Formats: sequence, structure tokens, C-alpha cells
Amino acid sequence: MVVVSSGKNFTVKTLQVFLLILSLLAVYARYHYLPSGEYSGKYNLEKTALSAAQDIFPKAYGLREIYSFQGGFEVIGSEGAPLGYLLPNTVQDRDIEGYGGPLKLFIGLNGNLKIKGIAVVSHSESPSFFKRLYENSFFEIWNGLSINEALEKDVDSVSGATMSSLAVKKSVRKTLSRLSRNEFVSKGKKTDFYEIVGIALFLVFSLLSFLGIKFFSGKRFFLLLASIVILGFMSETFLSLVWISNRARGEGGVFSPVFIIAFLAVSLSFFFGRNYYCGYICPYGALQEVCSRLPFKKKKLSKDALRFWHTARRIYIFIIFFALLMWSDIDLVYTEPFAAFSFPSAPLAVVLLALIFLGVSLFVPRFWCNFLCPTGQIMELFSKKVFKVPENAGKDN
Repeated sequence: MVVVSSGKNFTVKTLQVFLLILSLLAVYARYHYLPSGEYSGKYNLEKTALSAAQDIFPKAYGLREIYSFQGGFEVIGSEGAPLGYLLPNTVQDRDIEGYGGPLKLFIGLNGNLKIKGIAVVSHSESPSFFKRLYENSFFEIWNGLSINEALEKDVDSVSGATMSSLAVKKSVRKTLSRLSRNEFVSKGKKTDFYEIVGIALFLVFSLLSFLGIKFFSGKRFFLLLASIVILGFMSETFLSLVWISNRARGEGGVFSPVFIIAFLAVSLSFFFGRNYYCGYICPYGALQEVCSRLPFKKKKLSKDALRFWHTARRIYIFIIFFALLMWSDIDLVYTEPFAAFSFPSAPLAVVLLALIFLGVSLFVPRFWCNFLCPTGQIMELFSKKVFKVPENAGKDN
């Protein structure tokens, strides 16, 4: 648990400077990754998406926006029948450049979520250079592959194409990586039987621990390891702003493992007045707690520092929701460290975010959980005490 001290180990002034630096970095990211012009908003998708769709789906007649994937569309035929999906690389990919600059492309998927084709709609390369890529069928090497097969495929560069072909491959890979983590693909994904059994057994373990059953509540370290392995790396089953946002749009199945976890988390937190999800489910919280058990000297936070950071979390979640209102193309995966469990396909920025707060947890236990996590802040809203739970039931923060 976090230790309160009257000492000024972490002064409020120092923390204010730190928050100011974070704010300046956020402003820089806003103008670097979401500039005005061609790359603002939704890439002006409406102006180019239909043309790209017709390149990949010759019978494409119209588009219908899908909200569970940033900037994505369902491709519609002339008689209204769905033909597949069209997904863009995002504004975060503009750091992936060919010889002449950033690339803008769309990936087409058929109804079975296999790659139908790739259309590059904007680039700064010489026409002859890209003509050679087309002549060598470079953009067809992913055709017919599933998302996971395409991620695993080792694509060799076309002769004479170096920087630009690598840029296309990186953009395709980043887009597919985001898609592999997105609930949009859940309807085409069969959940592994052993994965379901593992999640079910873990939930029983966590529930009995939460209720204060003596045998199970004394095995917290094993609960933490099970959360990290089963919910984190094995099944990537956890709550996040991305999932909550998708559910708010009506996306995702009612009987998915994440939905069941969310239902249990909200219900138990409401009736028992304790945050069931953060203390007994969250794999990143569990990973932080394991790190905090390592023999490093723990830092003490003053009462002023505690008040400051609790306020900072509310400010952080307010900024996120304000940004969503102002710019609908915000990619929420970058606001939390949870996608790091998708390593090695996770975005580098998210992996670094996760590692930073794991490092902080060596000195201040569960720092992300206690002071910044927006999902945790949302779960706290449901912690209204109706029934009493034993005081010694677990050690959630």
C-alpha cells in the first residue's frame, strides 16, 4: 500500500513541474501527430476511401462507417450487400516514411477477415518507383492471409525497393497489429476452449479471494500470477478505455469473456463497496503489485502529494474525454499501458508506458492504479457499499 508521510520526499511543487512537463509533451503530441491539413481529423477519409475501396473491391458502391476501428468502413455493393471492410493506417503511422515522406494506405478485408488487397492512396515517391512495386506484385503478397498469418509473414523487399517497401510493410503491420487487438475481429475469432476454462477458473479463484474465504485469500501471490498469465499474456482479457468506448457504441458480444468480467466487476463493486476489478482482476495491476514486492526501498508520499495525484487522475480522465469530444479520431490504446500485453505486436509507445510505471511501482506500489488509471477511476464510481465484506479479504488498493 502507499505510505503517507509528513515528510516532503515528493513535494507538491516538484509534482506540479512534472505535470507541467507532461502537459507540454501532450500539446507537442497533439500538433505532431494530429496536424492540420491532409492528416487531420479522419484523414479526410470520405474523399479517398471510396476510390480505394473500388480498387480493392471492383463492385464497391458505397461505404458504411464502423465505429470499433478508427477510420474503418464496411464496403457495400450496388444492391446493399456487404462486400468486406476497408481499414486505414492511422495518423500515428506518419513517422513511418519512405524516401519521399509518409504513406497513406488502406487495407481491404473480405467477410472472413482475410486480406483482399492493399491500396496506397497518397505517397511522395517517384511514379516509376511505385510502378516497379506494382509490377512486382508487391502489394499482393498479403492477399488471402488472415490477420495473424499476415503478422507472422516474413516479407522480403522487392529488388531495388528499400526504404519505401519497408515503410509499406511497417504501415501494414501496425494497422494489422491494432486490428488484432480490436474487438472488431471478435466475431471472426473462435475463443480457445482451454482459454475459456482458464478464465473461468481464474474468476472462481478471484471471487473466493474477494469474498474472504480464508484458504483462497491467503494465496494472493498465486492470484496475481494467474491474472498476469491468463488474463494478460494468454488471453488479453481485461477492461480498458478502448473496450468501454466500443461497448458504448454497441460493439462486441454480450457473452464475451470481457463483458462477463465487466458485469461481475460492476455488480460486486456496487453491492460490496470495494473495487473488485482493480484489486482482484486487472493483470497490469497484478504485474505492478508483483514488482512492488521486490526488495527496493519504498518511497513515502506526503498527504499533499497524495491529494495532488488523486486530483491528477481526475484531470487526466477529463482531458481524455474532452479530447474525444474535440477529435473523434483519438486512438485510446495510447492512453493506457494495457495493450503492452500484446507484445511484440504492441505499439512501442504503449510498451514504454507500461515499463515506466512498472519501474515506478518498484518504489511506489501500484502507482498507475492509484494515481492515473482512467479505467480504475470509472470502476470506482460503482463502489457503493450495500453488503459487508471481511476487512482482511485481499489487499486491493
